[in-house]
Amino acid sequence: MIRSTFVVLLSFLATIEICSAQTQRKIPVEVKHSGKDSLGQRYAFEVKEAIRASQGMRLVTESDPGARIVAKLVTLETNEDRPGNSTTISITYVFDSDWVPLAGYHITSSVEFCGSLKISECVRSTLADVDRAISTVRTRAPNLWKQL
Repeated sequence: MIRSTFVVLLSFLATIEICSAQTQRKIPVEVKHSGKDSLGQRYAFEVKEAIRASQGMRLVTESDPGARIVAKLVTLETNEDRPGNSTTISITYVFDSDWVPLAGYHITSSVEFCGSLKISECVRSTLADVDRAISTVRTRAPNLWKQL
């Protein structure tokens, strides 16, 4: 009786450890930026820093092996008369890996407008969108999810 209780307890603890390890897994995310505007460059930098600080994501580069979610950012100065005041941001989210043809599988995309005083809000919004892209892969493409 004591032995069977001990075996059940060990099985339970092993299950908890496995679940804990799965929830602590950080999803690889790459950020690619194209744009010469200063606010867009600052925005891209802050997105990367937010991913580095994230509990559920880890920043990777193109040279890192393996599957990843890629956030492709294109920024453009919104008002040439007042440079650095605002930027328009196009974001495309893709699943990419060495074995995926072309530039990856499209997940979703968005366009945002960001003023210099709202950069932190724009970064938080983008992080939420990255998280939604990850959730989309997990729920709608489980075969790709296993690769992350």
